[in-house]
Amino acid sequence: MKVSLSTKWNITKYTSGIDIIKEIKALGFDCIELGANSTKKQVEDIITLYDAQKIEVSSVHNICPVVEEEGKQHIEIGDRIASLDEEERRLAVAYSKKTIEVAKRVNAKVVVIHLGQVDIPMTYQLILSQMVKEGSSNNTSFAMLRTYLQEERKRNAKGHLGAIRRSIEELIPCLSEGMKIGLENRYWYHEIPSHEEVRMLLDKYSDHVGYWHDTGHAHVLEVYGLYKKGELIHAFGDRLIGVHLHDAINAGDHIGVGKGDVDFSSLHQYMQEDVIRVFEYNPNVTAEDVVKGKNRMKQMDII
Repeated sequence: MKVSLSTKWNITKYTSGIDIIKEIKALGFDCIELGANSTKKQVEDIITLYDAQKIEVSSVHNICPVVEEEGKQHIEIGDRIASLDEEERRLAVAYSKKTIEVAKRVNAKVVVIHLGQVDIPMTYQLILSQMVKEGSSNNTSFAMLRTYLQEERKRNAKGHLGAIRRSIEELIPCLSEGMKIGLENRYWYHEIPSHEEVRMLLDKYSDHVGYWHDTGHAHVLEVYGLYKKGELIHAFGDRLIGVHLHDAINAGDHIGVGKGDVDFSSLHQYMQEDVIRVFEYNPNVTAEDVVKGKNRMKQMDII
């Protein structure tokens, strides 16, 4: 069983990958997920530690390393493999291939990928999020706005799905034997994949892709009323290859396990031995809460 801590938690604290790993190992983790947007130096440091057998890497999160140009980091390009702009889509695929190369160097079994988004305005989702925070999610206005968002997404999704299929088919030949692409459920409703899109992609590319479940993202969409409680994990748990473990309160996620409202018990029946477990936290989660979250998941027999 692989139990990892994502470098997302402390990647902004250190320029050195050696320091990142030192802190993670001090908390009792001998395995990591190499987080998205790691710098080239951090990645090279961690590869050096891997080569010296001082750390294991369960998974790598696209894009890794981050795209750096003229002193600026372009972190959004990884979410554009569904872009209708062909030049933008090809660039996203090119950088995703570099992530796969990093995964090969550390023998990671999964490359976790965000599939992008349907191009609709963020305005509606931001309003829904604010209404959730204000406790107004049970009124008629919220329901009407949610329905409008669902209809807008459906109207605009088709072209993006074609772009995703092209992108995945360009990435599959780059995978090493036994490596898979993890299709992660997302935070915003306009992001891909939806329930139906997960099923379509898993059915079409079953030999090379699997479902990667993010507990916080799923909870947020349940709070919006866009999914029923446990809908995603119950639908795709039999194709689960990995999970991002973190908690959430209303529309806020990536907090310490046990600090929010996520029902982790729904995971239990799907957590086979080969499913990768990754704690994925925001940097403001304390080291103490990282350890407490790990202990809580042990008590629940999730890890």
